[in-house]
Order: sequence, then C-alpha cells, then structure tokens
Amino acid sequence: MTYALGTSQARITQAPLLLVDLETEEGVTGRSYLFCYLGAAAPAMAKMLDEIALMVRGDRVDPAALWVKLAKRFALIGVQGIVRMAMASLDVAAWDAVAIAAAVPLVTLLGGTPRPIRAYNSCGLGLMSPTRSPTRPRGSSPAASAP
Repeated sequence: MTYALGTSQARITQAPLLLVDLETEEGVTGRSYLFCYLGAAAPAMAKMLDEIALMVRGDRVDPAALWVKLAKRFALIGVQGIVRMAMASLDVAAWDAVAIAAAVPLVTLLGGTPRPIRAYNSCGLGLMSPTRSPTRPRGSSPAASAP
C-alpha cells in the first residue's frame, strides 16, 4: 500500500485480497474481492469460499436465494466473521454476474440511475496523529486531522 490506513483498532500497511470469480454455466463471470485484514486469514477465507462453491454449484444465480441457502447451512456455526465475509464476497460476485447477464449496470438493475458520485478517502486521517499520517486532504489543516 502506498499509504498506511489508520483505523480505530490498528494501522494497516498491507491489504491481502482474495479475488473471487463466480463463473456461471452460461459463461458469465461475476467478480468481487475480499479484504482479508491479515495475510494469515486468507487461507481460511479461501477454504470457506471453496466450501461455499461446492454448496452452490449448479444453483441458479439468484443472490437472495443463495444467501438464504447459505445462511441456513451455516446456522449452527453462525453467519459471522469469516463465514459472513465469504458469503458476502459470493453475494457481490452473484450480483455482478446478474447485472452482466442483463447487460445493464448494477445500479440500473437495482432501480437506480448511473451518475457520478463523490468519493471520500481520508487515508485514516483523524484516527492517527498528523506526524504519522503521510498526507492530508487538500484544504485541511494539521489540527483537523488530529485525534
């Protein structure tokens, strides 16, 4: 990472990601990514994604129905932590696949209208001291970024 991300819990200097491709029988590929927080967590998340893939293989790509099916399957161990993160990455990839198959932006599929939106990136400002922060948003003062 170019800049460290300051959070209320830790200073993050690496971003281990799992890239998820959901390939449908019709040849459509929906994609998502999963931020694993720690490199050591990635193998567990990958294994959970493998398990999820076995459970949904051959199912229709219906994000809501897939979520319900998986939530029922994981009810005994709980739909939280690594389980929820893996389910969420499949959910995002499924929605991506549905939008691609419909040949429309996802926002349109969900009833919205594509338009520019302003993005916010603080690089962790406000959660780390100005001396630890590599940059400040234009127009902000060092005092504005102090905890």
